[in-house]
Amino acid sequence: MAASGKKIVMAGVAMQSPGGMTSVVRCYRKFGLFERHDVVYLETYRNPGLLSQLRVFVPAVWRLLGMLLGKEVALLHVHTASYGSFGRKSILCALAQAFSVPYIVHVHCGEFLDFYQRHSGRLSGRFIARTLNHACLVWVLSEGWKEKFLATFPLARVEVLTNPVEPAQGVGEVSAATRYILFLGRLRQKKGVYDLVRAFARIRPQFPDVSLVLAGDGELEEVGQLAAELGVADAVRLTGWVEDDAKQRLLSGAEVLALPSYFEGLPISILEAMAAGVPVIASRVGSIPEALEDGRCGVLFEPGDVDALADGLKSLLENSCFASMLSSLGLERVNQHYAVKPVIHRLEKVYRECSIK
Repeated sequence: MAASGKKIVMAGVAMQSPGGMTSVVRCYRKFGLFERHDVVYLETYRNPGLLSQLRVFVPAVWRLLGMLLGKEVALLHVHTASYGSFGRKSILCALAQAFSVPYIVHVHCGEFLDFYQRHSGRLSGRFIARTLNHACLVWVLSEGWKEKFLATFPLARVEVLTNPVEPAQGVGEVSAATRYILFLGRLRQKKGVYDLVRAFARIRPQFPDVSLVLAGDGELEEVGQLAAELGVADAVRLTGWVEDDAKQRLLSGAEVLALPSYFEGLPISILEAMAAGVPVIASRVGSIPEALEDGRCGVLFEPGDVDALADGLKSLLENSCFASMLSSLGLERVNQHYAVKPVIHRLEKVYRECSIK
């Protein structure tokens, strides 16, 4: 329970929206956080488009304001990315501060510091810094991020809260007839999906029995066109966005999970793959190197290096002992550092410390 019967208000994108941020929030809810602490969830974003955004955000502002006026709020916890996402959450934080209600800023976006640097020295940059400096706590996803945030915002109280990952529902045996590389995420350039298709095309002649499964929304037509141009359309499967059981089924049969992003926070897809015993190859961005112990638990390469991506895929596909070792180390790592219960326990401890008494 929140202090004195007050409620904790959590704000973020709509629960049904795709993406890692909502996966984290749904995990919190599934494991009882909302019930134990009287959490009220405010949706601040659902669909693109100004009118659609206003229809969601304005009611959220009014609801928070009403709760603040009624002295119902013990703590505000906002989940934020950058740009528009942070703009919306900063308004909620300013409202909370106006009523002397503490707030937590939970940063999920790998682009946040770049976003701040673009505004540094301007009024908007000072507003960003002020929002973080006045927070009860700023949560980031890794120790590396914490160091960078403290160097950029020395007055802020910055701590690490890793993303939680649920235990895998079951790991299936990989069939020689259904070998595939799996990508989970939005299909767009910043996620490196075009690099992945190019790397796959390079290794396809050596592994004619391996296909590429791209599970996500976004630029499906453009990605399919590139696959056709490279002559691998017959081996590339575009599933659209998948969740829950469908995602678990894809993970259970995958031989490799590839995430060649140009930016990331701490991708849930990598943690889910590790929990399912699937070896990971990913770009060296965001909190990924820390999650993979700088290459001990997975293959790392520099973003945009298609040759290195192709070589890494090749090493995992042709060396089953190497892939099996990474699977075991990854599973051990995720169980030790990203299990749900310890993450939620730490979150609850902070809720008790920060909430209005």
